[in-house]
Amino acid sequence: MKGKGDRAVIPNFAKRVSQFVDKFDRSDSNLPLVHISPISKVRLMAKGDSIAPAKCPRMKEEIIYMFYGRPAYRTKESASELLAWNNPIAFIVDKSKARRVRKIFPFDSGAFIDGHYGRVFPEESKVSYFELNPTMDSIGKFITAFYEGSSKNYMAGKSDANHVFSDFDFELQGVQHLATRPGSQFYHAYDESKKVRVDERASALELQIQNELHFPDDISYILVPETIITDDIFQTIMRKWSITDDKIIPYQVVFGAGLAAWTGSMYQKLIEIYKQDKII
Repeated sequence: MKGKGDRAVIPNFAKRVSQFVDKFDRSDSNLPLVHISPISKVRLMAKGDSIAPAKCPRMKEEIIYMFYGRPAYRTKESASELLAWNNPIAFIVDKSKARRVRKIFPFDSGAFIDGHYGRVFPEESKVSYFELNPTMDSIGKFITAFYEGSSKNYMAGKSDANHVFSDFDFELQGVQHLATRPGSQFYHAYDESKKVRVDERASALELQIQNELHFPDDISYILVPETIITDDIFQTIMRKWSITDDKIIPYQVVFGAGLAAWTGSMYQKLIEIYKQDKII
């Protein structure tokens, strides 16, 4: 232990996550970005010809929420999982189209603010403590730090990260905890009253961007429930946006199986696309 006269410097814990990640080399971060909207919002979007930034009540800014590679999604209310308006549609976007990245987080920032990770992080941890530098390099460095540099591992939620952190580094301990444990689409039985929930969004890299995404040029693929492929209104929207059939990818709808099965279908279809395009 240093003497009383030595200068004591307490680390800036508000920057520890980004500082730790920045120490790593950048791995190949070739996955595209994914924006998820329920059919109800897509119907509103059909009035225009782009995905436009919208005012976020949590962040107090106009942004588009996206996830790196993963179709991370859940319905607003579990009771509405089988209602058509809440069925997810995923817009797959090449990361080069994200021209104005505002913030990057190692998880769903909204779920953090809403307290869904309440058993992982202390109340004193602020969402801003988890901000990574808003560059694509940060994504590659994060994949190196927690997924052995493999986007394939990241997509599968497979992490063997075992970094040793100080017991004062609550934020880094928690990020590693979320990366190394599979998410669940269900509320944890041990905390049903608080509805603390850790699903796959808890380890999905979130990007907040501030530029519009225009149809059709900025969209690589649209992943849609197979049930709407032949719907007249859906086909009209696709024609309005000039989305060709080769960009429309149906995913299997599993009625009665709950959201976990739907999410699994989306993941499976996206991984097929990534393999086809030789990104993983």
